[in-house]
Amino acid sequence: MPGLGPTQRRVRRAFLANPGALLTTGDLIRWSYPRMTGRPPNAMRYLSVRRAAAAVAVKVGRTYPGGFIWMGKDSYLLPGEPSPTLPSDDDRK
Repeated sequence: MPGLGPTQRRVRRAFLANPGALLTTGDLIRWSYPRMTGRPPNAMRYLSVRRAAAAVAVKVGRTYPGGFIWMGKDSYLLPGEPSPTLPSDDDRK
């Protein structure tokens, strides 16, 4: 897909493979750098994944230790997939 860098393509692919799912930054790092199992990612990898996720997803929350919680934008859903709903405040308690 022209215009998207390799990290953006991998993050987008993670949301396409999990339509309607809420993914953490840690999940997206595992999708973006699958060969890094067993090694902690460095700060630049976190930064590049967060930037890529900001381009193709919406930040909906934060969790520890997973990082930010992301939801894919509607334009990246598969055709015919329903739009995911944000969790309400009652669900978070």
